[in-house]
Amino acid sequence: MRTNLNFISLFFITIISITSVAQTTGDSIPDSKKDTTIIRLNKNTIYIIKNEHKQTQINDTIKNYKTNKFHTALSINDLTLGINGLINNNIELRDISENLQQQYGKSINFKLKFFTFSYKKIRDGQIKIAPNLKLGFASLELEYANYRFNSNYKLQTNTNHLTLKENTENDYYKNKLTVSYINLPVTFNYKVKKTPFVFTAGIDCGVRLRSHTKVVYYSGNSKNKRKEHDDFNLNNFKYGVTAGISLKNHFGIFGNVSLSTLFKSNQNIDLYPFSVGIRLF
Repeated sequence: MRTNLNFISLFFITIISITSVAQTTGDSIPDSKKDTTIIRLNKNTIYIIKNEHKQTQINDTIKNYKTNKFHTALSINDLTLGINGLINNNIELRDISENLQQQYGKSINFKLKFFTFSYKKIRDGQIKIAPNLKLGFASLELEYANYRFNSNYKLQTNTNHLTLKENTENDYYKNKLTVSYINLPVTFNYKVKKTPFVFTAGIDCGVRLRSHTKVVYYSGNSKNKRKEHDDFNLNNFKYGVTAGISLKNHFGIFGNVSLSTLFKSNQNIDLYPFSVGIRLF
């Protein structure tokens, strides 16, 4: 976790540094003969342009930029925070068993759109298909899904089947499962005329990157932590439906329901993840 935090901190420092440099440059418009890398930080757009003479220019004041070349963009303008939960195969909201009873207030979901694609009419990962209607399909999203449990049962590593083991000696102060994904959302985004409201609906597909459990418990006066990395017989792929409403594509609310199970289908435990929360920017 410390490594991940250090990487994220370095990433943000790099973006801020580039922003500072960009503010000192001139204002020229790229043409189709130049290779361009685009970095977006909330509402600010930074263009790093390399021309045919291999000279690099940084600019943050270009307006209405269109291109016939393929471009990619680092994008930090879509951050969502919410809570995770699990639904059984009867689609009833309840605790599935005492062994996987959740603390919903501490089961945090975090998503960050970090990469978008642009090509011809595709801009910021979206293409306009009708008045006030855009299709978003060309962006990547990083997701961290945390499931905080109430029980003393912990998922076991290196097993062919989902296995839980109880700690009978100490009570867990913290017991959680964390799963990270790279997602490809495909959504329809409709802006209501003469209002700031944007409605979003679509599907969300993802590939599992990593997963780990973390438990914290006290033994006498000492605090003990244990983190274990494994696949825990989790599904490597996921897909589901998503919907939300926002103000001018910024602050809003969202909800996701997975149509694939959290664990592999041969584990005889059909738990479907869901998440609800807010979109910050």
